[in-house]
Amino acid sequence: MKKYLLLLFSIFLLAINASAKIWRVNNTGVPADFTTAQAANNGGSVLNGDTLHFEPSGLSYGNLFLTKGLVLIGNGFFLGTAAANSNPDLQANTGSSKIDNLYYQAGSDNSVVEGMFIIGFAYISYGGAQISNILFRRNYVGSQLSMGYCNNVQISQNYLPVIYSITSGAATNLSINNNILISGASFDADDNGTFQNNVMHVQGQNYVSSFTGFTIRNNIAVSDYFNIGSSTVENNVSWTNGALGNGLNGNIVIADMTTVFEDLPNTSNSFSQDSRFQVKAASPAKTNGTGGGECGIFGIQNGTPYALSGISNVPSIYKLTAPATVTANTLNITISTKTNN
Repeated sequence: MKKYLLLLFSIFLLAINASAKIWRVNNTGVPADFTTAQAANNGGSVLNGDTLHFEPSGLSYGNLFLTKGLVLIGNGFFLGTAAANSNPDLQANTGSSKIDNLYYQAGSDNSVVEGMFIIGFAYISYGGAQISNILFRRNYVGSQLSMGYCNNVQISQNYLPVIYSITSGAATNLSINNNILISGASFDADDNGTFQNNVMHVQGQNYVSSFTGFTIRNNIAVSDYFNIGSSTVENNVSWTNGALGNGLNGNIVIADMTTVFEDLPNTSNSFSQDSRFQVKAASPAKTNGTGGGECGIFGIQNGTPYALSGISNVPSIYKLTAPATVTANTLNITISTKTNN
């Protein structure tokens, strides 16, 4: 049954990008092109523009030092049942595609990484070379996302602990939108870009700081401290006054953030780790964004609302049923598929 599932998903992926090769990475014992992330990157036949499909597994695919411009696609995260605080009926195989750490090195320009479960940290510009034209979306990161010397980087629709910039070179023309940040964000004075439609759930940790040269709008901040320099700040919702202001440029303060989100305390099985940040219909955050739009991760001002569980925008098999035993030469299985945006 596992082989049927992998075969069908591979067929779907082949239809996505016929001009570049798709390589399968699997360490569960099922035959594939590669069994580790690094071996896939280093493969002599793997070229810039190719896709690495990391199939779900209970084991990590190891560290990845990315040295080519590749597309990495994983299975997502927070998959399972509502009772497990996860999102049901998104993938038939509820496992994740895990790597230990991700290092963007020279040559990794133009890479796309999505749907991956990164156990440790992701480091854009490891080794000091400027890295450009990166799309990092719909991923889970366990430790931190760090950015060094980079340009034109889009960080979108991720579940992250913290984004922070290191001092090895400016991070410029950043687009950081529709992310969940559990522990905060910090940038250097020479960094710049847009910071929009994010949720910063850092109450009590006092760690949303050093925004200079950014446009900051449509965010929701459960935080009690901001250090914002010469940035454009508008249409945000925050827990305390801080640097965002109250009544200035469309910024508002809401003292009780449980009135903003569906399940901020994360106590209801009706919501998953990420769906709990949906904005309540009666909340002022529903219409406080630019143009009367919604603040937070599900706002559509950027055209990229948060996708639950980091589901990649490729077709998926979300339900698979088959008999427990085979009594004849015919195996009847039912496969339910859908497209994802």
